[in-house]
Amino acid sequence: MLIVLSILVTLALFLLVVVVHELGHFLAARSVGVRVREF
Repeated sequence: MLIVLSILVTLALFLLVVVVHELGHFLAARSVGVRVREF
């Protein structure tokens, strides 16, 4: 059970890192006036 929990936590953290990374792209684009249609 600990292995399954470890995998789920790792995936959740990876998802969080990807979302924060993409948010950086979004904010950078918005800061220079690029129209962003979806995030």
